[in-house]
Order: sequence, then C-alpha cells, then structure tokens
Amino acid sequence: LYFMSLHTLLENISFVFKIYAGLSAFSVLWFTYSYNVYIKRSPNKLKNINQSKFSFCERLDHENISLLYSVLGSILYCPLRIFVLCLTTIVVITILLALKLIGSIFPWMNEAHLYNYIHILIVKFVGFFTLRLLGVLEVDHFVLEKNGIDDSGKIKYSYQKSDGLPAIDDIVTIVSNHISILDISFFMRYVSCGFVAQKEIRENYIFGTVADIIGCIYVDRSCMETRSKAKHLIQDRQLRRFELVQSRASETIICSEKAKDSKCLLFRSEINKHLNSLEKTPLVIFPEGTTTNGSSIIPFKLGAFESLTPVTPVVLLYKYSAFSPAFDIIPFWVLICLLFCNYGKITLSAYWLPQMHAIELNNKEISTKEFADRVRKLMIEVLREAEEFKSEGYLWVSQKKNSHIDTKKNFRKRFEISTSKNLDSSNLTTTGSLRLKQEYIRMLNN
Repeated sequence: LYFMSLHTLLENISFVFKIYAGLSAFSVLWFTYSYNVYIKRSPNKLKNINQSKFSFCERLDHENISLLYSVLGSILYCPLRIFVLCLTTIVVITILLALKLIGSIFPWMNEAHLYNYIHILIVKFVGFFTLRLLGVLEVDHFVLEKNGIDDSGKIKYSYQKSDGLPAIDDIVTIVSNHISILDISFFMRYVSCGFVAQKEIRENYIFGTVADIIGCIYVDRSCMETRSKAKHLIQDRQLRRFELVQSRASETIICSEKAKDSKCLLFRSEINKHLNSLEKTPLVIFPEGTTTNGSSIIPFKLGAFESLTPVTPVVLLYKYSAFSPAFDIIPFWVLICLLFCNYGKITLSAYWLPQMHAIELNNKEISTKEFADRVRKLMIEVLREAEEFKSEGYLWVSQKKNSHIDTKKNFRKRFEISTSKNLDSSNLTTTGSLRLKQEYIRMLNN
C-alpha cells in the first residue's frame, strides 16, 4: 500500500509538472511575440520626429525593463497566473450559470436582496482578483478636501490618505482619467458600478454577464444612431441616480428628526425599491474617450456633463517598477502577456476629489463646456501635484518601515494645491486624441 500510494503521488506530481511545462512553453512563445511587438512601439524609433503631440500615449516604461527578469517571469509567473485564471474563470462561470438558472426557474428571486447581493459580491471579487492577478499589490486612497479661499481668490485643497472610500451613496456620477484595463477592475472592486462600454463586451459571456449585472451602457462607436441612443441613456441614468441621491438625503433628514415616524418607514421602503434598479450604484464614465499613459489628461468629450448633474472626479495614478499597466499603444493581448510576466510591483493611487456642480448659464451648451473644462482643469492640477508627491511619499513610507512603524495607520501625509476660481479654458479643445494615437501607431509600425 505504501509503494502504491507513493507511485500515485509521483504520477500526480508528474502530471502537474507536464501541465506546468506545457504552460511554460506556451508562455515563453507568447512573451516572445508580445515583447517583439512591445519593442516596435518604443518611442526611440522616432527620435528625429517631434513627438510632443503624442506624449499622452507613448510608452514610458522602456527604461525600466530587464529582458532577463522578463524571460524568467514568462517561465515562473506567467504559467501560474494562466493556471489560476483558468481555474477561477471556471468557478465564476459555474456560479453565474447557477444564478442564471435559479433566476429563470424562480423569477421572483431576481428581486431578492440576497440574490442581488451575491451578484455584487461576484463583481467585487472579479475586480479584486483581476487587480491582484495583473500585479496590483497595493491600492491607496487619497481624499481631497477644500481648505477655503486665500486672499488672491484661489481655492485651496489638501489631501489625506484614507483607509476607506468617500460615501458612495452620495455620488451621482464618477468621472475618471483612463489609463489601463485595471481602471475598470478598480471601480468594480471598490464601487461595483456600471460603465459605458463598447458593444463587443456584451458578446463575451463572462464579461458580458458581469457588465449586465452592474448595469453597463453599451455603445457602438461606428454607428451614429447607437451613439445618440447611448447619450440619452447616460443622461437618463444620471438624472435617475440624482433623484435617488436627493431622496436619500430627504430620508436622512426626516429620519433624523422623527426616527419612529411612519413617514420614515415609507421613505425607507421607497429607497429599498430603488436599490434593486440600475441606479443603486453610480455610473463611471471615462470622458477622455480613450486610454493614455497616465502622464496627462487629454480633452474631455462632453457626454458625461450634458445632464448638468453633479460629478465626482477621480484621478488614478500607477506606480510601477517594470512594465507599465497603461493600455496606450500596444494591443490588448500583448499588454496582458506583459503583465502576466511582470516581475515588478504595481501600486495604484486613487485621488477622490470633492463633488463638483454645474453652473447653469444662459446656454446649455456653454454650461456643459464650462463644466467639463472646470472638472478637467482641477484633475490636471491634482495629477501634477500627485506626480510630484509620488516619489516623496514612497520615500517617506520606506523610512517609516525601517523605523518599524505601521504605515497603514500612521501615514497621513498632506500636500496642498491651489487652483484659480475663475478658470481659463481657452486652451482646451476637443482634439481627435484617438486619431492621434492611431497615427502614432502607424508611424511606429512603419
């Protein structure tokens, strides 16, 4: 019996080793192809050309990369990540199919809080899992607060690192800069909100199912009719969410005054009905319309601001020691391969700005443009200060670690920014950023 069990154990080890060897061979071939594509997109190829207009999308990680470590990553890390991804995908699909079957057999379950709660947990898990799988080992939240106005009429702000998020129930719409596919994972993990997504997402079973759960709005960029329909859906969703947030505020006021009043129970009942609708979480919109390398915030498209409802800006910033997670000028599957082989650590910092409101002028179009420009201007200032703070902040943390201090609890580093109350938006134009990116890729390929 002992020798039989030992023989079985050796057979199992041999089987696992064969799977690992096969995945390693696939990973090395995948990395070889992906790395060749990556090298072709190096900005050094266009040294004799003025690349300033392409600065928002050029790769910024070429100086960080070690080919030796990357090859080792393709042998050690990539196979394990592929294996874990396959197993997790099977489990998630099985759970989603089971929930879908239960929902079709018992339609009343679709309205049950527990049923919806399980769906939200799956969304949060998918966000958390993809962040970790692709190398994001640390997520820091910073909350920006107004500190008043100085003598020159400038609004002063300060940041404080936070252990949690701002109150999501008070947020109508989140507008964020767009750098990576990890941006979506981040918001799924921490907000479990809906997005404006391309129609191709819906055709993928697992991504499409998750997108339907969180209430994504689908758009076909090549079709004017669907773009117009999506715009109306976005505005309708924002207005409904705004009404829900206002009703919650009314419920809070009434319940605080008369906690046992029947009106309070009525309000809570109405709120609970709303919670089963798509407006239960904010809508996240990336108004840049495309991804960048994270060094700047390109001009906004106006669709997120046309309803003139309040928005909560979020500035995302990635710190990386090897491959950048930016989905800028390299294909999707190439980026996934590089992140699977990534041997470095990625840290994501999210800067949550205070809610901003539109100023209603005589012309709605002017009001929309002014609103978008004002939001973008503040986000640019925040990104600039965050870039300067990034290296200083991590130096401070490393010093604290050497002093054996719990940085998670003691790190309350602050810095201030000032931005003019009367913003000059004359230099903000809606340029064809996506066309510039495509032109840059063509130049690199040639």
